[in-house]
This record gives sequence, C-alpha cells and structure tokens, in this order.
Amino acid sequence: TSAAPTTGFGGGFGATATSTAPTTGLFGAAAQPTKSFGGFGAAPIPSTATNTGGIGSFGQAKPLFGQPAPGAFGQPLQPSMFGAQPQQPQKPQQPTNTWQQLACLRAGWDPSSKLCNFNHFFYNSVSPNQVHLYMKPADVPDEAWVEAQRLNPDPTCMVPVRAVGFQDLLKRINNQDEQSNMHKAKTEELKQRYERVQHEFELKTVSRVEEYRRRHIYQTQRLIQFLRLVQMLRYKGADLTSEEEQLKNSLEKLASEQLNRSPDSLETKIGKLWMSLNQIKQQESQDNGLHDQYKWQLSDETSRARVAEALSDEQTAINHVVNLLHKDMNDLTSLEAKLKLNSNKS
Repeated sequence: TSAAPTTGFGGGFGATATSTAPTTGLFGAAAQPTKSFGGFGAAPIPSTATNTGGIGSFGQAKPLFGQPAPGAFGQPLQPSMFGAQPQQPQKPQQPTNTWQQLACLRAGWDPSSKLCNFNHFFYNSVSPNQVHLYMKPADVPDEAWVEAQRLNPDPTCMVPVRAVGFQDLLKRINNQDEQSNMHKAKTEELKQRYERVQHEFELKTVSRVEEYRRRHIYQTQRLIQFLRLVQMLRYKGADLTSEEEQLKNSLEKLASEQLNRSPDSLETKIGKLWMSLNQIKQQESQDNGLHDQYKWQLSDETSRARVAEALSDEQTAINHVVNLLHKDMNDLTSLEAKLKLNSNKS
C-alpha cells in the first residue's frame, strides 16, 4: 500500500527524506513514507532496515551497549554538519554484570564474608604446654592456616590468631591497651614496694649491720686474747729457742738501763746543756762588742717570742720522751713479772 508523504525531524534541518522499507507502526498499522529535513539541502539516506528489536522511543529498537543510537523515528544519526569527519564506530563490548561487581565489592568489605580483603594473622604468646590446644577455626581456609603456621616466628610458644575487619583490629588494640595498663599498675606497685623495703633497710638493717660489725670486732679481740692464752699454756714449761733467748736478753738489758736511769738525771743534763748554751751566747756577744744588745734580758718582743717558742717545743719533746720512758718501764715491769711467774711454775 502507498502512503502519503509526511514531514518530520528525523533528518537534518529541511532536507527531504523518503522511506522505501515497510515498517510496523503503533498497534500493527503500516507506517507511511515520511519526508524529513536533511542537513542544509543534503539528500536523505533511505532507510532499509526493519525494526526487529524491542520497543524504544516511538517504536524503535533499543541499542545494544557500545552501538550507535538511532535517530528519531528509527533512523540512525547522520554525520555531523559543518563538514566534520564522522567518528569510527566502536567495537561491540561484552555486557558486564554490574550487580555481580557490586556483590563482590560488598563481600570484600564485609567482615562476615570469606571474600573479605581485610584479614590478617597475628600471633599470641601462650604457655608452651597450651600450644597444642589451639586448633584451626572452622571459618579459616586450610591454605591460609598452613601459611600462618609457616610464618610463625616461634611455634613453641606462639599461636596464630586471625583478625577480620576493623572491629577485630580495634578489639586487639583495646586488649593490648588493657594489658599495658595492667603492666603499668604492676610496675607502680613494685616501685612502691621497693621504696618501702629500701626505707625499712635504711632504718633497721643499716643500724643492725653496724651493731653486728661492732660485735664482730669485739669477738675477734676476745678470740685473739684466748688464742694468746692457749699458746702460752701450750708452750708452758718448754725450752726457749735461740731467737727467744736473744729477745729475752735484749729486753732484760733494756729494762736494767731504764731502771738505772731516772727522769731527774735527764732534767739535770738538759739544765747543763741550757747553761752551756747561755755561756756560748754571752761569749759571742763579748767578742762582737755588742754585749748590751745581746744580753739575756732581751728587749725585742720578736726575739723573746722566738725564744719562748723554741723553749716550748723543747719542753714538749722532753715531756714526750719522759712519757715514752714511763710506758716502756711499765711494759718491762709487766714482762719481767710474767717471766718470773713462768719460771716459778716451770
């Protein structure tokens, strides 16, 4: 059947287009040939394709992914105006399942899924006697568990623990914070105990140590005295050796000399020496013709101070010698008495 030509906007701006292929219109009616406007007087391209796809806009077929979309009323788009080169048609691509990609993406972020990308094995330190009690969890793949066992730094006291997602990681961080706080509290407690023990040591132990040291010195002295008495009793009545005889004779000689020499004789000798010194000074003053300046009655304060200092030093030395002599005499008297006692007992 022939149809009257109609005008439309499928072409480009005023060109006349004719359709020679019969197409099916809406509700099964036959489509009439149409006239369309071409681009600036260009001849229209006849449409020879038959619409066999789904219903698009105005009964057109839906374009597949990657194919050029048709123009209005089922005609394909024409080359662009102003003499531009038409674009090359792209190769048809395989349709992708968007829902499957979204499901994989969701599973990668879901901690309850086996496909979660956020999983890692940590290692907990346990007692070596309890290592065999930790078995593979049911939700852990065998390959991952074998790999975790292979990378275990110390299989004798460490076991792998799987953490999936940020919640497990947060739990592990919280547990470590709790353990750290416990260690800090224990450290503070030990520090307080150490300070208390140190304080008690300074108050009690140091004084006790000093007391025990004093007792030890006292006991040592008593032990030495006891050993001396034991040694005397052990060699009581035994003959003296040659060295002991020589020592005895030397001590007896020294004791006799000290007994025969009294302190009065020493003072008399010192007085004689002092008189001799005065005579020498007087003789020197007479020889120099300065007897009035260097007589015994010195008028210079400095000279008198020097003489007094010299006399004081000599007097101190004399007293020291006298004390030594008295001490030696006492020692000799005691030694002589003991020797006489030993000789009487023998």
